[in-house]
Amino acid sequence: MNQIQSSKFRPDQHKLQLSHRYAEQNNVAAATFILSGLVLETAVIQQILREEIVKESVTYQYILEQGLAESRQ
Repeated sequence: MNQIQSSKFRPDQHKLQLSHRYAEQNNVAAATFILSGLVLETAVIQQILREEIVKESVTYQYILEQGLAESRQ
């Protein structure tokens, strides 16, 4: 493959990169949410972070799954 062909824009690759960035942003937001809870009041945290972003994070999902598992026991 020559250099011109390899530099072509591929929409599917671009979507994957955006998806990966979005997931990273959600994980950073969840980590920020958790750590800020050590020093800030809930109302302040809610003003800073959007809840729907935090809920999409794998960190949030893990904590939620752990809580659900504990409540079943």
